Amino acid sequence: MGLFSKKRDRQLQDALMQRLDGRELLYVVRRGRGADGTQNETVLGKGGRFICAGGHVSVIAGENEVFRNESPKTVSCGELMALNGVLIQGHNDITGQADILVAYYAK
Repeated sequence: MGLFSKKRDRQLQDALMQRLDGRELLYVVRRGRGADGTQNETVLGKGGRFICAGGHVSVIAGENEVFRNESPKTVSCGELMALNGVLIQGHNDITGQADILVAYYAK
């Protein structure tokens, strides 16, 4: 058994998502691997919001919704060490595949 139980981990995730709900974002990037295997980041948009309400998780960058998941229990979030953004991982209903996004806070 690890240091934290799965129930405790889920409680921490839920608390973080509630704290981030409605947070204004400076910009959002998608992390991925290129065809040659190198890791890259693609800017999806500047400005936006993190929304975790109504039973879904949504990230809006610019005027477009770039991430949506109808089951917040399957999304994991973790703040960056500099506390200037959040790493979001989970199935993206918009693209239909697993996704990793980094959203940087505006303030």
